[in-house]
Amino acid sequence: MSSYQWYRHSTTKLLYPDVKVFSDTDMDLRHAEITGTAFFFGKMTVGESVTRMDDQKIRDIGKSVPFPINGITARPVGLFQSGEDLPEVYDYKFDSEYDDHIVLFWNQTDKAKTISADLDEDTAFGGLNLDPDKEYEVWDFWNWEYIGK
Repeated sequence: MSSYQWYRHSTTKLLYPDVKVFSDTDMDLRHAEITGTAFFFGKMTVGESVTRMDDQKIRDIGKSVPFPINGITARPVGLFQSGEDLPEVYDYKFDSEYDDHIVLFWNQTDKAKTISADLDEDTAFGGLNLDPDKEYEVWDFWNWEYIGK
């Protein structure tokens, strides 16, 4: 992902993504590809015919969430603190009267690892700038599993 290219003036702007052909062999990779494309760009151009896709691949692409509505995309949390590495946490704040966020924890390795973000830390210092006294719901999107508060 080109995190460094689309982050300007504390706001991430929507760019048009390249044409995508999602993995047919690795389901985890395919889910990551679809999630990243939808989350970061809000739209996708699929580089293969839908008539040649199997039903599961069509369902997977159909699960992508249409982001962003207002032309601003997810903000890389800790972008300028990550050094040479790409950020692992991205925050999409809905433009609404509520303080709704979708936070993506992006493991860019093949190994399981713990990724976290400070709820109350200022966004300039890699936090989510949320109220630590509130409760937040956590879901595993692809497994449609409620993790907890």
